[in-house]
Amino acid sequence: MVILASLAAGAFLAGACGAVGLDITTVQLDRDAYLTPIAEAQANGLAAYWLGESFDAGNQTYSYIAAEYPEGLGGVRVRGIELGYYTQDGAEWGLTLKTIPIGEWASVEEAVREPPGSPGPSAAEQLALSGTSADLLIYSSPTRPVSGYVLVIETEQSAVVVTVPSGGSATPGGPDANPLIDYDTFLAVMEELRPYPE
Repeated sequence: MVILASLAAGAFLAGACGAVGLDITTVQLDRDAYLTPIAEAQANGLAAYWLGESFDAGNQTYSYIAAEYPEGLGGVRVRGIELGYYTQDGAEWGLTLKTIPIGEWASVEEAVREPPGSPGPSAAEQLALSGTSADLLIYSSPTRPVSGYVLVIETEQSAVVVTVPSGGSATPGGPDANPLIDYDTFLAVMEELRPYPE
C-alpha cells in the first residue's frame, strides 16, 4: 500500500528534508557517493529505492547529493537509508527518500503519519501510483495551503518515505520555492520511484 502524507509544521518539514541552513552552492555533487551507503544497505538485506542519479521536474534538474545509512526517523534510529535530491542552482529545497526495513517500520510509522507537534493533515484523498493504491495526506501552514508531502510505500520488505517541503518565504500568498510541491509534478516524479539500480 502506498500512503502519501504531508508534514504540517514548517520546521519539521525542513528538518525532515535536512535542508535547514543547507547551502547547495557549496555542495559538490559526487556521482558515486551514494554507492557506499547503498552497498551497506544491500549488505544488510535492504533494497534501496531511488529516482536515478537525477530527474527533471518543474523546469529544474534535481540531482542526487547526499546519502546516509543507517537513518533516523522520528528520533528513532533504524536500519534505513536516506537519499537526498536537490537542484544545483543554490536552492535549498528538494526531496529526501528513505527506505526502511518493514520490520522496523512500526517503530517510526506514527512519527511519520502524525509528526510530534503537528496538527495533523488538513486534507486527504485516495489515488494510485503505477497501479499501487495510495492515500494522499496534505498538510498546510498559516502562510500557504500546502506546506509539504511525505510519500510512504509499504511493501512486504520495506517502507519508502519521500519528503517534499514547499519552501518559500513566510509571507502569506508568496510563491513556493520548491517546484515539486505542485500536485501534478510531484505525482509524475513519484511514478518514477523504483528499486536501485533499475
